[in-house]
Amino acid sequence: TSYTYNGSAKKPTVTVKDTNGATIAKSNYTVKYTNNTKAGTAKVTVTFKGAYADFKSLSKTLTITKAKASTIKLNSTSYVYTGSNITPVFKNSAGKKLTTADYSIVTRTKTKTVGTAKIKVKFKGNYTTATRTFTFKILPKATKISSLTALNNGFKVKWKAQKTQTTGYEIKYSKSSSFKNSTTKTVSTKY
Repeated sequence: TSYTYNGSAKKPTVTVKDTNGATIAKSNYTVKYTNNTKAGTAKVTVTFKGAYADFKSLSKTLTITKAKASTIKLNSTSYVYTGSNITPVFKNSAGKKLTTADYSIVTRTKTKTVGTAKIKVKFKGNYTTATRTFTFKILPKATKISSLTALNNGFKVKWKAQKTQTTGYEIKYSKSSSFKNSTTKTVSTKY
């Protein structure tokens, strides 16, 4: 029996029959799974008890093949600026987070600044050996409105300045709470 690695333990259903083909009740044996999560060879062992205690235990192997590196995706297409190199979170087809045992970083391009970043990764371990490049956005840190004042013909808004890796702000407003027919204004800054 063969399975493909996805980060979850493989526990196939076990049915045991006697020499006459009759199914033995599950209360007469225990099932143990060994090495049944990572890619490689897993083992299923049946140990008898009760009326079948004198029977010899049975074992069977199953293969867990490596997952294709082509199925790996980023958990997000954008991250917020931190001032340090950003390493995105990689997830497999089952939504499980990859660990550093499953990949190594080959090169980084602009992964420390606001804008478009690229990271080249070589997959290994539980995944087929392959090198892929992922592109993602690094966004400036968010800011907060410090005051909002109504005027006769509009409003006045103040916010806390973000002076690092920020070139401006977008202000979106509308007369509707659902922001239908909203207007966006851009304010450029120089620090």
